[in-house]
Amino acid sequence: MTFIEAQNIFLDFFKDSQVFKTSTVWEKMDNDKGYKWVLVLHNLNYGDSVIIHTKFILKTDLKKENLLKTQFSYLYDLNCVYRFIDFKENLKDKLNEIILDGKFGINVKKLSNFLINPTIRLNKYLYKKQIDCTLFDFTYDPRYSILPCKLINFDFKFDINNVYKVSLNLKKEEKNKFVYRFQLDKKFTEIEVEDLKNIEGVIIQYVKKQIS
Repeated sequence: MTFIEAQNIFLDFFKDSQVFKTSTVWEKMDNDKGYKWVLVLHNLNYGDSVIIHTKFILKTDLKKENLLKTQFSYLYDLNCVYRFIDFKENLKDKLNEIILDGKFGINVKKLSNFLINPTIRLNKYLYKKQIDCTLFDFTYDPRYSILPCKLINFDFKFDINNVYKVSLNLKKEEKNKFVYRFQLDKKFTEIEVEDLKNIEGVIIQYVKKQIS
């Protein structure tokens, strides 16, 4: 299979999906023996699957014509955890398997699940905790389409009571360290946690302090 044939399968596979941001870029390989074609996807909605962020990579020769291997890699989890998938004529089936079966790591899964109706989820949490406020328009708003995997972070924004506009940056900085950085006007607040088991709870913890 040539690079163009593989590229067309990738692009055709995702053409009917909803993607908030998508980009492609060529990167020279470290050994100077070829190139990497990188397809970057943010907030992918494919069927019933939601994937907050991933990358797919094909390696080609220096002419960008032939694949070095009938293999692609994809960003499986944070930070820089990739999986390598061999294929022959079943490239589309392999992509289906990854996306529809949710073959991603725990952190990508947690963030992706959170993106399913986050405003509704957070307001239900507020009601359950009897916190008298409402959040509006909680959205994933990546500042950059393409970043090195070690620098990947996630930008969100939301309103509190349609009065306070908040920006949130979330980044995995160490093996067991996730940092939430909230900004309200010129005031910054950082909250560190060991995992992403309670994304809603961390956000509500911050919101509660702002309205108290």
